[in-house]
Amino acid sequence: MHSQSITIHQHTYWNPLEYFSLSQDIYEEWSVFCIEEGTLHYQLGDEKGTASFGDILICPPNIPMNRYTEGSLKFHFIRFTPPDSFQMLPGIIPIKNKDRLRTTYEYLQRFAFLETSHINEFKADLLLDMFWMYDIEHHKPEISEIDTVHDPLIVEALKMMQERSDEPISIKEITPELGLSDVQFSRRFYKAIGVKPMDYLTSLRMRKARKYLLETDKTMEDIAESIGYQNGFYFSRIFKKKVGVTPSEFRKKHRK
Repeated sequence: MHSQSITIHQHTYWNPLEYFSLSQDIYEEWSVFCIEEGTLHYQLGDEKGTASFGDILICPPNIPMNRYTEGSLKFHFIRFTPPDSFQMLPGIIPIKNKDRLRTTYEYLQRFAFLETSHINEFKADLLLDMFWMYDIEHHKPEISEIDTVHDPLIVEALKMMQERSDEPISIKEITPELGLSDVQFSRRFYKAIGVKPMDYLTSLRMRKARKYLLETDKTMEDIAESIGYQNGFYFSRIFKKKVGVTPSEFRKKHRK
């Protein structure tokens, strides 16, 4: 994994931890608790909960975290800096693919006490893989994004973009159907969604591309055609710009 993705500052493997010497701590960077065995009880701001195997607890910088464990706890603690393009959300992210998660943890165990730049890049790769697993397993844009939008024209635009993200459409083809100019549409879309229309359409395509890369044997040309790009070269260029690696590198490193 290239350095423009995630930067690892610390990785500690506790095997096991019987109790926390401090019931509260504050971290200067983003941090994760990746639980292998046992149960972690925590409070992060106003959120209270428990984390066990299959859960990754994400802690934002400079927010007090209260925690305790009943019995021994095995976990990986990682401090990191995400890329600017990441939208990190604090709290629990559950991973459904437990077998793949076990394999990821086995690799983290193997290199737990090594902190070379090369090893940290590999650890960043593993952490990024867990985030992508969650994104692929849980993200449902056609439900979550539309249900939170109150502008009926933008709701219609979202439906059109989701239904036609496998076509080589442009924003100029959408706006006439909505009765808006390009400028009017871009302003209303950004106000409702918080991103530019083309950035949203690209994110839909990249999400589909990651799924194709992980779950099929489609060639780059086939994937490009399936997500609305004219050729594999252009798709690969956009993918690397948005994800940080080429599609081939992503498939090689993250496919089970």
